[in-house]
Amino acid sequence: MNISARKERLSRKLLGVSSAEIDAHFNMVPVDYFSLNTDGDILLHIKAINRFLHSVLDAEFQSSLNPTITWVDNLLTQQTEVTVVTWDRAGLFHKIVGSLSLSGFEIIKAKAVTRADHISIDKFCLGNATDKNNYESLELFEDYIEDSLVIGADLSKDIEFKRNVFDGYLAEDAMTPIILIGHEVKRSDALLTINASDDFALLYDISKTIYQSGFDVKNAKIETSNGVATDSFCIEKLHQSNNDISESLHELKLSLTKKISNRSLLLKAV
Repeated sequence: MNISARKERLSRKLLGVSSAEIDAHFNMVPVDYFSLNTDGDILLHIKAINRFLHSVLDAEFQSSLNPTITWVDNLLTQQTEVTVVTWDRAGLFHKIVGSLSLSGFEIIKAKAVTRADHISIDKFCLGNATDKNNYESLELFEDYIEDSLVIGADLSKDIEFKRNVFDGYLAEDAMTPIILIGHEVKRSDALLTINASDDFALLYDISKTIYQSGFDVKNAKIETSNGVATDSFCIEKLHQSNNDISESLHELKLSLTKKISNRSLLLKAV
């Protein structure tokens, strides 16, 4: 089914959402969005963006930075899915990931996309069954996300404290991380792919290193299976210029290699 026909069909299910908002969504997402998201995903995204924009109109300036958060229990996969809609901003992805990790959630999959109007849609599938119905964890996440996105709190100290008391470990034969970067000369974006042994806050460490290296996550696809994380990111230079970013990408790869390797050595010593 082509995109126009899909939009027409889904529009019938979006009562209360203006045709202008629906048109905007279909026009402002990346082309591959429609192949990566189900009809249910698209409906949820448009409804969440509608709520988000209404909250922005009704809010004071600082409150307009608050995200719209949607929780769904997927009975088929036995996972909780959380979708965060908010304005895109530097470091957004690692702040959401850090908030989830601190709240006790295990990230199994994630998809992130940014619309052309700088509205970010981040969906996470959370796999730990013991926590998914724990309302304290849900409330804790919403507290952390408000602290980090609205107040600007740095979650690093809390992450390190929890890492130090965390009982997880990496096996002695933990895989050597594989880091690949695809980049076309004169472009300000690149594709980063990482395969590494998974453990507590790995995704936080990766995404924060991307941010600290001067890049922003524009789109992401995260998969974790059998203790191995396969993470793909479309990253873009935070401060764009006409200069080639190849050297910055090389430094990013070195920083990621060092960060992930150091984690492995520390966790093997636990």
